[in-house]
Amino acid sequence: MPDFSFVLWGLLLLAAVVVMVIKKDFRDSAVATMNFNSEDVPPFFCRLSAIFDSGFKVADVHAIQSMIDQMNEDNEVGELGCYTVRFRGKKIRIRIKAEIHLDREENSKEVVLFFSSQPELVQAINRVMRKCAEEYEM
Repeated sequence: MPDFSFVLWGLLLLAAVVVMVIKKDFRDSAVATMNFNSEDVPPFFCRLSAIFDSGFKVADVHAIQSMIDQMNEDNEVGELGCYTVRFRGKKIRIRIKAEIHLDREENSKEVVLFFSSQPELVQAINRVMRKCAEEYEM
C-alpha cells in the first residue's frame, strides 16, 4: 500500500498557510461599532459604500440586511461577512458582525454593527458613523 503521509503533510501545510493569510488581514485591525435601529441599517450601508472606491455593492447591502432580518434571538451575534474593498487606491479587507437586541414590549430590533479592518479604514467608518449619529440625533 502506498504511503500517503506526504499528502497529509501537504494538506496540513496548505491549511496553515491559509490561516496565516487570513489572520494577516486582521492582525493589525481596529474596530468601529455603533448601535442602529433596524430600519436605519440599509441607509447607513448605502452611505458607507460611498467611501469605497469599489468592492461594496447594493447586492451586499441587501445580503447583509437579509442576514440581520433572520437574526431573531436577543443578544444573538452573527458574522455578516468579510469583504474586499478598494479604499483610497488600496485593497483592504473588512469584517462585519452584528449583535441583535430585541425589545419585545415595543416590538423593536436594535442592531449593533462591528467593523474590523485596518485603522485607516476604521477611522473613515467612524466619521460616517458620527455623521449618521448627528442626523439620527443619537
